[in-house]
Amino acid sequence: MLTRRTQTAACTLIPLAALATMGSLIGCAPAPQQPEPAITAPSAAPATAQAVASAAAPTTPTADRVRDYPGLQNVAAFAPGVFNGSMPEGTQGLDSLAALGVRTIISVDGARPEVDAASARGMRYIHLPMTYSGVGEERSLQIARAIRDLPRPIYIHCHHGKHRSPAATAAALICLGDMTPEQGRAMLTLSGTSPSYPGLYRSVETERPRSATEINSADATFPAVAQVSSFVGGMVDIDHAYDHLKIIAANNWITPASHPDLVAAAEAGRMVETLRAITSRTDSHPRHADMLAMLHENIDAASKLEDLVVRKAPPADLTAAMSLISASCKDCHKVYRDRSAR
Repeated sequence: MLTRRTQTAACTLIPLAALATMGSLIGCAPAPQQPEPAITAPSAAPATAQAVASAAAPTTPTADRVRDYPGLQNVAAFAPGVFNGSMPEGTQGLDSLAALGVRTIISVDGARPEVDAASARGMRYIHLPMTYSGVGEERSLQIARAIRDLPRPIYIHCHHGKHRSPAATAAALICLGDMTPEQGRAMLTLSGTSPSYPGLYRSVETERPRSATEINSADATFPAVAQVSSFVGGMVDIDHAYDHLKIIAANNWITPASHPDLVAAAEAGRMVETLRAITSRTDSHPRHADMLAMLHENIDAASKLEDLVVRKAPPADLTAAMSLISASCKDCHKVYRDRSAR
């Protein structure tokens, strides 16, 4: 028979796995088992967190290519912390900008910016609209001052991010001495700026580095929403409706699942009503007889498309009507939109 001291020694030497069984035989109850703590390598947790953060963070825009992000297209870096691209598409686009760390957004488009939605994400919106005829000295200096003085990263956009905003961004950076005209032209080419807008190219090619005194002379009020004429605002609305129709047309004239809010008849009707409003407002256009005639041609083309959509015409007929609208708009633009650039 084992003594108590012998029993204690036996309990110490017997493997833990057999202790419960042996304890009943020798009268020695095993000590309660405590759950073993999980063994984690010291570097494992930080490495995992870092990998998750890396996967969630979007790729920073660069100067060698354009990138698309959710709700953003044609994005490129023109300088450290200075990005150019398309207008943010709703909350998705603003979320992408916030993920990129953007703190200031500058719109050179005529459309009213989503100021409150941007502010809710910690970003300030600046509205400095411009035309397709060129950037202009006043606007170049004003954007240069904004880039110099406002928090970065800064995101500058027009509607598509291809024409006006690349020219405005490049011209402003040339003013600051951060880019040469040659580099600016290269960025316009990268962004897809059309040669059909010679005034935009000329704004970049003829810009020069400016003194601090010149830049400081620029207006620094930086409005969140600029006052835009009814004519400009109407044209912006027509441009957006046309872009929506292109999305629908690309899906064989069926509302795409990715844009369930787009309805062809509604977008065509929007174009017709906006064009009619432009021609009826006494303060909306310079009252050129030729221009009014072209606007009425646009109305006829848009009305035909709307009628065909309502009648559920074949996709080929809708596409043909869409081509007539495009041709009519281009004819008008050639005469009036770039008039001051020629």
